[in-house]
Amino acid sequence: MQVEVFSASARLTRRAGGVDGIRNCIAKITDNTDTSELVVGVYLIEDGKTWQGMFDRHKRNPQDFTKGGGRWACIREFGVPDGLPEHYALIRLIYGLDVHYPCERQCRYGWRYEFPRFRDDLAFMAAHELHHFRRHHLGFHPREGEQSAICWAINRMREVGFKMDARRITTGWQCCSSTKRRKLPTGPNLNLLRKIMQMAAHLAYEDLDALRLWATARSIRAHKDWKRYSPTPHTEALRSLPNGSVLRISSHARQDIYAGQKAKKVRNLQASSRMEVQTSDGKIWRYPMRWLAIAPRTAEAVQAISRESQGNA
Repeated sequence: MQVEVFSASARLTRRAGGVDGIRNCIAKITDNTDTSELVVGVYLIEDGKTWQGMFDRHKRNPQDFTKGGGRWACIREFGVPDGLPEHYALIRLIYGLDVHYPCERQCRYGWRYEFPRFRDDLAFMAAHELHHFRRHHLGFHPREGEQSAICWAINRMREVGFKMDARRITTGWQCCSSTKRRKLPTGPNLNLLRKIMQMAAHLAYEDLDALRLWATARSIRAHKDWKRYSPTPHTEALRSLPNGSVLRISSHARQDIYAGQKAKKVRNLQASSRMEVQTSDGKIWRYPMRWLAIAPRTAEAVQAISRESQGNA
């Protein structure tokens, strides 16, 4: 294992116990773990609010050492150290030391911590990221996420003589670093949205950044699809049918094995000229709505409902 310490000033290095103290602290945490392919970068800066760790599950090259955006953009000014392996796994730990110990911190996963010294603070974060390294590179801790990493890190640092107090303050997808309660999600697919938020709560910073970029691109594509979609009386009639309605696949649509057969409507697709249907063999397809026709009985039922609503009006 190679531990590199970067500091904005010699004063911060002394406050952190010196370069040797930092390396000894991390060595205690990583003892009994194969870290031959691991590089740890510790960054000490003036900002007292900064407190974050990162593990890159993909192996890096020496020229990739300073790659990173957001809060990690500041590391570029420290440069690339000499002697990096050709390929390595990377852990980064960044601390703003404009803070007095003992100190209290709160993470976005719903935990509040109290650290008596900087070395305890450092040991916990190093153990947390080491859990991710052990999982993704050594095959330990299968299927364990952020909550398991927190519990393992607390136990590991206490095993080797470090101290801290930790307590869980929130649960579920509502965990965040803010004391304000999150607003409930809203949308047409509310249950799916909640499940996605619960899963995203266990992602690391880099994973969340990648998810943000993908969601932005997906949102742009969806908006373009919505602008291109031009409804017609036929498509609007199909979309107004309840799920489970009987439809017929047009015999002149194309050479299709289901041409002329009946199908059931499964659901509408947002801003799409297609509709999800189930054919007689139980398979689910997304058919263009121009190939679908309303079955006679279904059409009669729709007309009856329309006449009844007009009569009530």
